[in-house]
Amino acid sequence: MNLGHVAAGFLALTLVVPAGAAAPLIDQIDNGGFEDDLAEWRVVDGDVSADGVPFEGSGAAKLNAVGGTTTTTLAQEVSLDNDDAPIVPNAEYEIAFAAVLNDGSENSAAASPDVFGQIVWKNALGETTDVDRVEITDTDDYVEYSQTFDAPEDATAADIQFHVVRENLEDPTDANLQVDAVAFGPADPTGSV
Repeated sequence: MNLGHVAAGFLALTLVVPAGAAAPLIDQIDNGGFEDDLAEWRVVDGDVSADGVPFEGSGAAKLNAVGGTTTTTLAQEVSLDNDDAPIVPNAEYEIAFAAVLNDGSENSAAASPDVFGQIVWKNALGETTDVDRVEITDTDDYVEYSQTFDAPEDATAADIQFHVVRENLEDPTDANLQVDAVAFGPADPTGSV
């Protein structure tokens, strides 16, 4: 069993975590529930709004792929300078989110877009060193996704991204992805590897 001690003023608390139990995620995403519209997020491409139907709370991002060839991307960078928990090279990180996708495939399988969340790992020069992807499937209701990945040895930042990509000019079927409850951080909050 691992014992951790946290002192707060004169009050001392003991946290008991059974050996082998999953450690809680230290969330490094700002506004992961989209309660403050798209604050802290970058719209890289396409039609993105914060008027999706929420999974929890009062907000959700909505990425719309309208028409034929289109790319819609929403992103947020977490860097080494993060005060709560900087990116630790070689450490295990978890990405978690809830998503619901209407990919338009009921009208044409050929029109089905490529939809995914991903972590783009970057080095100190801002160059991409690795990409880890979580595929998102077409569903009628929200699905909770959670996956862990190891940060590359030279990672100093992680760009958390959501994409809806369609490369089909023949069948311009609309699709939309709604995302909520986005969290990212070390799978082990002690930062040990």
